[in-house]
Amino acid sequence: MSVRRAGREDIARIAALEAQLFADAWSEAELRRCLAEKTYRIYVAEIVPECGSLYCDTGCGQPLQTAGYLIGRSLSGEAELYRVGCEPASRRRGVGRALLERFLEEMTAEGNDAVFLEVREGNGAAIALYQSAGFVQTGRRRDYYRDPKEDALLMARESNDAKDAGPARESNDAEDAGPARESNDAKDAGPTREGGQETI
Repeated sequence: MSVRRAGREDIARIAALEAQLFADAWSEAELRRCLAEKTYRIYVAEIVPECGSLYCDTGCGQPLQTAGYLIGRSLSGEAELYRVGCEPASRRRGVGRALLERFLEEMTAEGNDAVFLEVREGNGAAIALYQSAGFVQTGRRRDYYRDPKEDALLMARESNDAKDAGPARESNDAEDAGPARESNDAKDAGPTREGGQETI
């Protein structure tokens, strides 16, 4: 398995997975706008499906297949994770973890003090993954998700320097807060629907 930054050639496949996995799928046009916006980060995980090994080094000569993707953003010293999607046949095989680890490595290298996300309250697999990567719950958004309606748990992962400086954000009013932490120019930069969804 390999994880790399997505290119224009990957967007059609990511859009197809979005439509398969999410009721509020981001369109191909929206994904292309994200790819063109320098603050967004899109990654793909690839495997060799026919060789029988998730960690094949491609020496068997079989073509790589996109098994999952991640969409996030790095802006003004803080990062946010918007989407993690895994192709159904590749779930629970480490694809989501590999994508998350790559994203967190790059966000740390870029000097981000914290990474934020929302996750469906009922998505136990994703919550466990995030907790294992150092995320902690910081709040809740009531009835944040649709199709089906469900609360969102707010989670954050701070760098060691940020932990020494104090909490990255206050979340006492998170239950009444609006959509997830978009900057002022986000409406023109990419999708404006809620992020923080994952199929892992």
